[in-house]
Amino acid sequence: MIVFAACVAVVAFVVGMAGTCFFTVRSFSERLIMPAIMASTTFLAVFSLGFRDRARYSRTFGSVRRSLLARADVCQECNAGIADVEDALLAQTRQAVAEFFDVPLLKICPTCKLYRDLKIEKLEPGFQFIVIDRVLGMRNVAIEEQFIVSTCQPQTFADVAIHIQGLIQSIQEGNSQPKALPGVGRNDM
Repeated sequence: MIVFAACVAVVAFVVGMAGTCFFTVRSFSERLIMPAIMASTTFLAVFSLGFRDRARYSRTFGSVRRSLLARADVCQECNAGIADVEDALLAQTRQAVAEFFDVPLLKICPTCKLYRDLKIEKLEPGFQFIVIDRVLGMRNVAIEEQFIVSTCQPQTFADVAIHIQGLIQSIQEGNSQPKALPGVGRNDM
């Protein structure tokens, strides 16, 4: 975080130096003060905002982890009865979520609400990258192109498993783009 803040501060210093080229009546040392102030202010702003965001992420992650550890265990057969997704994929998604939060598998219920129980909106993009990448890795699925799987649409991680299943089917069929599923799209950047 310090390196990133320093890099942004250097950019602010260079921009400030370019701006002082128009003040020719001042000495060089006087013109150096303005970019130095800009750089130090930028460094402090980037560092403090990054520190704040990291603290919020850690606090949310810890809160979700503690609530998951405090809940009762879920039976192993709880994957059964969820339509439109194979049991093995749902079990792998459960395992990936358990690994993400570093909790036992029995603490993860497929009907957990992403926003209410797992506070996923505050943990993005980490949840998306780690959980979905882990499930694809368990299935030995290699993605040739960049894809975005949005967690804006799914309400439970069982819904995430359904989206991953659609992504896997599209890749295995050789399509360059996944099927049109809500929340799944191709990253054109």
